[in-house]
Amino acid sequence: MFSSFIHLTEQEEETMIFANLFRLRQELTKLILRHTSSISDVVRKATALSSIYESMLQGLSKDTLSAHPKSQQEIAYWANLHEEAKRKIVSASRQPQR
Repeated sequence: MFSSFIHLTEQEEETMIFANLFRLRQELTKLILRHTSSISDVVRKATALSSIYESMLQGLSKDTLSAHPKSQQEIAYWANLHEEAKRKIVSASRQPQR
């Protein structure tokens, strides 16, 4: 879907379209967090988040327009969340179980 938005633009800075994409990103992020909020185990929750973010990254990376600056920004956003989830997995796994 992201590539479809990029195909609609002739200029790199189509403000309205990319503002809508930003809003879509925010809503998708909220939806993912809401989906995983019921998982009480920290490692399982972080693992679920990591899997979702990895799927997002794979979808974005398959795109033929992944070299577009806006695509790169989007990939960087999801990659950052993916790395953060992986750090939480490692951190929580190192803590002693109660």
